Amino acid sequence: MAKTVVIVGALDTKGKEFAFVKALIEKEGLKTLVVDFGVMGKPDFEPDVKREKVAQAGGGDKPEPRLLALIPEIKACYTTRAVQC
Repeated sequence: MAKTVVIVGALDTKGKEFAFVKALIEKEGLKTLVVDFGVMGKPDFEPDVKREKVAQAGGGDKPEPRLLALIPEIKACYTTRAVQC
């Protein structure tokens, strides 16, 4: 029985790199299980576990991590050089 390697990453921004790693692993006779947690755009290839499932497992309904939701406030903090960020 072949072992399985889990590959976890953002397939929308690093999909080509993850596809390359996946191919290398599978070339060695191992199975892969790809989990996507990207939130910026469409994945470069179809994962085994889609981002929506990851979001649901974390108690959300869509793939949007809390930090991503704070980006406008973080940008405002740095651009205004506010003391209380």
